[in-house]
Amino acid sequence: MKSKITFLFVALLLSSAAMAQFKSINYKGSPAFVHEKTPADFPAYFQNNPICEDNLSPSDAKGRCVTLNADGTGFFQNDYYNANDQPATPIKWNVVCNDKGETLKFESEGRTQYLVVMEYQNEYYSVKPKELGRLVCTLLKSADGTVIRVLIDSKYRDL
Repeated sequence: MKSKITFLFVALLLSSAAMAQFKSINYKGSPAFVHEKTPADFPAYFQNNPICEDNLSPSDAKGRCVTLNADGTGFFQNDYYNANDQPATPIKWNVVCNDKGETLKFESEGRTQYLVVMEYQNEYYSVKPKELGRLVCTLLKSADGTVIRVLIDSKYRDL
C-alpha cells in the first residue's frame, strides 16, 4: 500500500511539473499559451546568434538585429534606420504553444514557422516596458529539406 501511495505521489508531481512547463498569458487582450522555458523542439538555428537585416553581420547591419538567447533573454532592434536610431533593447521571449503545451508551428512546402512572444524590458520608441510584441521565426528549406535561411520577421541569416 505504501509503495502505491508513493507511486501516486510521484506521478502527481511529474504531471504537475509537466503542466508547469507552459503558462497562459494575455496577449493584446486575448489569451495565449507560451512555454515557460525554451522547448527542445524550438530549432537551435534561432538561438544564441544575432539575426540581422539583409543577412549582414551585426557590425555591418549597424545593430538592426534580434538575438534570442536559449535562456529566454535577448535583444531586439527595430529595422527603422535613421539618425534617431536607438540601441538594441533587452527582451524576454517565449515560444507560443497550444493549451496542451505543444509548440505551435506552421509548415508548408519549404518552410516551417514558429511564433514567439517577446516582452520589452525597457521603453523602446513608443513601446512601454513589459509591453508584449511578437516575432515570426521561419526556417526556409531547400528541396532536399536542408535549412538554407533563418528569418525572424524581416531579419535573416543564410546558412
